[in-house]
Amino acid sequence: MNIGIKWPNDIYYNKTQKVGGIICQSSYTGRVFDITIGIGINISNKQPTTCMDEIASNLKKEQVVLGRSTVLASFCNQFESAMREFQMNGFEPFMKDYLDTWIHTNEILTVISDAETTRTKARVTGISSETGMLLAEAENGQVLELFPDTHSLNLMDKLLYKKK
Repeated sequence: MNIGIKWPNDIYYNKTQKVGGIICQSSYTGRVFDITIGIGINISNKQPTTCMDEIASNLKKEQVVLGRSTVLASFCNQFESAMREFQMNGFEPFMKDYLDTWIHTNEILTVISDAETTRTKARVTGISSETGMLLAEAENGQVLELFPDTHSLNLMDKLLYKKK
């Protein structure tokens, strides 16, 4: 289906059309983590970009209606198993699938400095399995570690900049 992940948590079709996203918020109190996860998948609304029904219909060359309940049931079945794996082994078992699906391998980005005075070209080399930081190598060989909570990636313009 040519579905890919835009770092750190957006779901794109053909690297240009967003069809979903995931957001997590966590808190730590009394030695317990509470995590709230929000997930959005555009199943049937063709506007403003595209939807999963349209993508599936184009692939099958006939009208496909996936249906929210079918997608939700399939997602929940897979999510439950994935959560168990994550709780036992962390992100490492998912790293290969994540990198096989993401759309940034060897991508050249322009990294804008905090003061917005310097622009550096850098090649994306991966992500850190421990922190989720985007790893890139600048033209001068410096390794850059960019955190998703403080940096934003403009996919269309290939710019990576500090959030304000």
